[in-house]
Amino acid sequence: MKIIHTTLWGVLLLISTYASAQDVDAQWSSGAQGQQKLTLSNNLYTPIILTLTFRNSSSFSTTVPMPYTTSVSAKGSTSITLSENGFSTPDYNYTYSYRWGCLNTNPDTDYPYLIPVSEGKGTRVGMLTLFNKTYNLREKVPSKNYYAISFSTAMGDTVFASRGGTVFNTKNNANLKHENYSMATDENEIYIAHKDCTRARYSVLNEIFVKEGQKIEAGAPIAIAGGDKYTQGSHVRFCVMYSYLCDTCKNGDSAYGNVYVHPKFYLGNEVVDTVARNTTYTSAHTDEIITKEMSKSELKQWKKKHLAPKK
Repeated sequence: MKIIHTTLWGVLLLISTYASAQDVDAQWSSGAQGQQKLTLSNNLYTPIILTLTFRNSSSFSTTVPMPYTTSVSAKGSTSITLSENGFSTPDYNYTYSYRWGCLNTNPDTDYPYLIPVSEGKGTRVGMLTLFNKTYNLREKVPSKNYYAISFSTAMGDTVFASRGGTVFNTKNNANLKHENYSMATDENEIYIAHKDCTRARYSVLNEIFVKEGQKIEAGAPIAIAGGDKYTQGSHVRFCVMYSYLCDTCKNGDSAYGNVYVHPKFYLGNEVVDTVARNTTYTSAHTDEIITKEMSKSELKQWKKKHLAPKK
């Protein structure tokens, strides 16, 4: 995701766009004499890794190194101040790129995820393969530790959040035109950002209940399972990932790829490190896991809603 901008006589001009201009806003403002301030605002509901590069940084000085890479929180912003270096017309031409995620993510690999089907329902596990490897396609930036699974469902079954977080990206207009798919790049999906800066992807969905920006708790209903046009029948596909910088890749500031988390799943009386292929598990949604990551205020509201005595 890269956007290229330039300034001309104090006017910000868009040269070309490879991402939605609504995702990140750029604003210039004047500071002290000979200084300009550039503020980049993240309009997404998930943190991003932002890289800012100027075409000719020798015409000004700044307190941050160039290119400048930083994490920007969801709905947050970052600013840098540029000071002229004796040039009458400093070259402020710049580009910026961004990717979902945080710098130096430290995922909670011990977190007990819920199986994303109804409480008490049995579901059969299938293991998925990386799309690029299946079709011998080269990845620009290699994925690390690829791990994704499917959970079998019946048609019309509800899909539930395996972990609480914030919905930040959805697709709800897929139109599969054929039959007997094993995989498809055009699928309805939901991305949910977690507190440890990992993100979960739920795909193969027929109907989505949630919207971007919505905060949801573990065990909350988020969609109806799809898969009616797949050879394996109705199911939901699930994976957890975070972003990493590939130091050995030769792709400039866009050399970010995905690291996949191998999630543990809560089964009611135990936490399973690895779910086995073609094995059926029974989903358990207990209050202990649902409230595990809630703040004191969130827990108070949850108890008021769910544990209030019935009249």
